[in-house]
Amino acid sequence: MRFFSDNAASVHPKVWEALKVADAPDAAYDGDALSARLDEAFSALFGADCAALWVATGTAANGLALAALCPPHGGVLCHREAHIEVDEGGAPGFYTHGAKLMLVDGEGAKVTPQALAAAIDPIRPDVHQVQPHALSLTQATEYGRVYTPAEIAALAGFAQERGLGLHIDGARFANAVAHLGCAPIKACRGAAALSFGCVKNGAMNAEALVLFDPALAELVRYRRKRAGHLQSKGRFAAAQILALLESELWLENARTANAAARELAAACGERLLHPVEANEIFVALAPAEAAALRSRGFDFYDWPAPPGHPGAARLVTSWLRLGREAWPLVAGMTLFQFVGNFQFVYQAELHLTSGIVAVLFALLMVPNALFARAFLGQRVTRGFLAGSAVALAGIALLLAHEYRIAAPEGRVGLGVALTLGGILSASAANVLQASERARTLPMFSVLAWSMLLGAALDAALAWAMSGPPQFEPRWSYVAGVAYLAILGSVVTFPIYFTLVRELGPGRAAYNGVVVPIVAMLLSTLFEGYRWTGLAGAGAVVALVGLVIALRARSPSR
Repeated sequence: MRFFSDNAASVHPKVWEALKVADAPDAAYDGDALSARLDEAFSALFGADCAALWVATGTAANGLALAALCPPHGGVLCHREAHIEVDEGGAPGFYTHGAKLMLVDGEGAKVTPQALAAAIDPIRPDVHQVQPHALSLTQATEYGRVYTPAEIAALAGFAQERGLGLHIDGARFANAVAHLGCAPIKACRGAAALSFGCVKNGAMNAEALVLFDPALAELVRYRRKRAGHLQSKGRFAAAQILALLESELWLENARTANAAARELAAACGERLLHPVEANEIFVALAPAEAAALRSRGFDFYDWPAPPGHPGAARLVTSWLRLGREAWPLVAGMTLFQFVGNFQFVYQAELHLTSGIVAVLFALLMVPNALFARAFLGQRVTRGFLAGSAVALAGIALLLAHEYRIAAPEGRVGLGVALTLGGILSASAANVLQASERARTLPMFSVLAWSMLLGAALDAALAWAMSGPPQFEPRWSYVAGVAYLAILGSVVTFPIYFTLVRELGPGRAAYNGVVVPIVAMLLSTLFEGYRWTGLAGAGAVVALVGLVIALRARSPSR
């Protein structure tokens, strides 16, 4: 499990959708319709007039803000472990053309008015010493601590009293607001500039720089261009930010990440080094313990250990986890795809060759398209229906051939019925994955849990029906099991269900046109399938019908 950073999480499906919608001609740079909506969107969010500019990175947002607040000969007050000091490669000095970071200490990477006063009061007001011009706070801090509204108000008051421009590095601002449960403005009131983090919270490559001073905003627009951050297709950056703001997705994602952190913290007990207020967990961890966790698949960063501890680690959670709202989808995928579909198909192959089952399964596009029409409102064309009818005629010929050659005790009809059960189960799973709700959930997590639960239920059914599992130490048996487990499941299902989400259930099932060709060839080679004129005619007609359906425009859109 990856706890390196929330930067490592996937792009949220709704952000991907927004990017696709934005992929249409519009004005260049920040003159497009989406970029024009940012000021209004953030003004509504904060209940105050502000300007919002997109940039590609948090470092750029911080650097541009500080450059507007502090002249090259000035200083920026910040905590000794602030991101702008320890993790931005000197970028603040680069953007400000030489301004100095003036470091202050404080528990949990938080600063107080008293600590700030102690740092700057001794400075003489003359040209021989750097004068402070700005104060930069991190909300939430590098140790996952959150400034309360009262603390922010006190620090903003101090900054105003001392003539300091206030900047807030909000790479995890969403997590801070989710923890506080307050209006967003209360977590940053008094700031002249806020770096509003998006990438850690579901975006791909867009951050927002929010400016509460119109004059400052005008200045930053020029600085952004000079710094090389005025992208020519800025609508794609704006689309990501707006997707997070809509329906409070930014806050929902942060709440999910915070909840995951609290769960981990509860399991850590006395190992916790800092209170968990956002989505970062700092724990005491000896080197041997860290190595043991990594050997079990856990990824995280080692962290400087405080006195009295042999080692420490930082774990960061993200929005990419399954909340309670995901479990109905997991249950549906488990029952329909990884239990119902599997059980029906393998039972069907006791009565039909796998090639015939595969030919029948090529019709998956039919219930997929019909279910998508019924439950998702996707369109079905006449050409698609006509092609499906031709394919059914071809399959009828193949089944007639099966009846002719079936052994007297054979039960072809039962095999067909079981296969249809598998088709309907798979189709139900396909439509579930294509639903709007499913698109908002992390597919790999849903599939991982569904596969795990499905495997457990399949094992229980197999034990009940056939007794304890039998292992055959033959290379062909081991290779076959490995193929089904890895290539046939772990690799295939994520690829296929990605197509389902992207193309819709009907069009995703087009791969069924190729499957029966391969399956019938394998049945001929390894299962002794006997071809006749009737079987050949049925195969050709079935494939022609599937191709007609395939060429029908947008069968399930």
